[in-house]
Amino acid sequence: MSKDKSQLLLALLAGALLLIAGCAPRIGSGEINDLPNNGDTLIDMPTLVIDFDAEGRPSFGDLPVVDLVNSLAPGVLDSVRLDQATLETMMANNIQHIQINNRTGGLMLLVNGLSVPSLRWDDETLQATAEMAKTFGAGLPELEKLLPLVRHLGIAVVARFPIAAGADEIPLIVESSGGEAAMQARDQFLAGIGRQPLIRLPILYHADGTFEINGLTDAEYTTLAPQIPWSALRLNPDILQRAVDNNISTLDITTTPEGVSIGINGQSLPHLGWDQGELQNLIELAGSMGVWEKMAESGTDPEAFLPLVENLLPIVQASNVSLSVKFPQGGVLSEIIPINGIQLYYEVHGEGEPLILVHGGLGNSTYWEKQFDAFAAEYQVIALDSRGHGRSTFSDEPIGYDLMMSDVIALMDHLGIEKANLLGWSDGGIIGIDMAINHPDRVDKIIAYGANYNPSGVRSDIEENEVFNAYVEKAIEDYLALSPAPEKLDAFFENIGNMWATEPNFTVEQLGAISTPILVLDGEDEEAILTEHTVEMAGLIPTAELLLMPGTGHFAMWEQSDEFNRIVLDYLAQ
Repeated sequence: MSKDKSQLLLALLAGALLLIAGCAPRIGSGEINDLPNNGDTLIDMPTLVIDFDAEGRPSFGDLPVVDLVNSLAPGVLDSVRLDQATLETMMANNIQHIQINNRTGGLMLLVNGLSVPSLRWDDETLQATAEMAKTFGAGLPELEKLLPLVRHLGIAVVARFPIAAGADEIPLIVESSGGEAAMQARDQFLAGIGRQPLIRLPILYHADGTFEINGLTDAEYTTLAPQIPWSALRLNPDILQRAVDNNISTLDITTTPEGVSIGINGQSLPHLGWDQGELQNLIELAGSMGVWEKMAESGTDPEAFLPLVENLLPIVQASNVSLSVKFPQGGVLSEIIPINGIQLYYEVHGEGEPLILVHGGLGNSTYWEKQFDAFAAEYQVIALDSRGHGRSTFSDEPIGYDLMMSDVIALMDHLGIEKANLLGWSDGGIIGIDMAINHPDRVDKIIAYGANYNPSGVRSDIEENEVFNAYVEKAIEDYLALSPAPEKLDAFFENIGNMWATEPNFTVEQLGAISTPILVLDGEDEEAILTEHTVEMAGLIPTAELLLMPGTGHFAMWEQSDEFNRIVLDYLAQ
């Protein structure tokens, strides 16, 4: 056996001795046993304790293993030797030990035995992290396979530092009631105000680093509130370009009672948890580190400051604050977001007054391809894939017009849009009418093409129509190509078939109460909807205008796209 191999084997043996010599109980030990037994590798180890002496040299337990390792493999432990400046900082702030504990549900961080805000994850967020790394060109193809296995690794490392003279020794784990107290304070606050505070701040960045919030530019905000440094929110164009180069279109930062979550391109990543008293522990740690005494020396009264912080914590933990940042992507932004129990896809074209496009049944947002350029020249066009359609998912809840309408409202809330115009084709037109009935405060104008107000408006011979059947075949191909769950095609078609057979059911009274301006638009040669039904519906809506396009039917946005676009833009400009 060569000398190099002998040294390697001895170093491995010494490493095993280190683990045996310097172990302590680990929080969460045994959790791995609760994971499904899929034949994966599982590692569940006790805590490895590393002690640093006054010279910054590490040791494990009471054995002189440092000297042993260095004699066998010189320099192996040099990288974990602490410099004097770091040691002095730890002692001056009474930081006696720091623990990092990899558990099935996250990476737990403890300082002086108290848990502080730490990473939490599950299989989905770990997989998303691996996919993000792959998308952004991390150059580590193994990462996609390795990251999900992090949950199968239970191990902790504690670094202990010299204790300053006169300081009491702090145990490795400190029992704290902060988590229970925090939840009680949060729940008491919520009970007092009745509902969870909600703040949503959508920021749209342009390639030059300037931004918009709710349609107002940073220059306009500066004019309105010059005392606020709005320019500080501008980004360097190089940063934005790097985001574009790395395929980053959106960044979402959200606070909830559970903690702070970060999402990139609609994919949720491991979040920072704080619902087990971690924020309260930070305050306690600050006290043990002498922060409050230092504040008093600088002229700040801790007795006045601490109650303010303690009163603010329940508000912070109870609030839902969302910062949604959109980066330029060649003029088009797109993402998939969690809404109403599903994953909903949408994309944004252009800038200006918002115009929402809602496609027809079985279709998807790509069916507006002949409208995007024309409309985006004057409006901020938001096109979505309705639930179950295109790139959006659907749940066990039966798909219906009210439910899809609520998805549109939720998307508007996500984007910070208070009111918008809406163009709906077929089922999308029905959703628009539904909004006019139930949420007239959220829509300015509606164009409803090829819509009906009850099932009797559908032609009885629709299943024999060659044009409509060709559309269905195209929709099947597109569903299989775009859907994240193509195997659910039959369930999806059953959902839509049941909806078409039983909905919508708008009453004459509901239509007569509509106050939103509506253009009831359709083709004279309709393949799906009875023309007399369209005319009747327009007559029942007091604010409706009726226009029938000659020479086309249910698919005018494809067959006569230029004329279709002109009619829509002219109506919106009135």
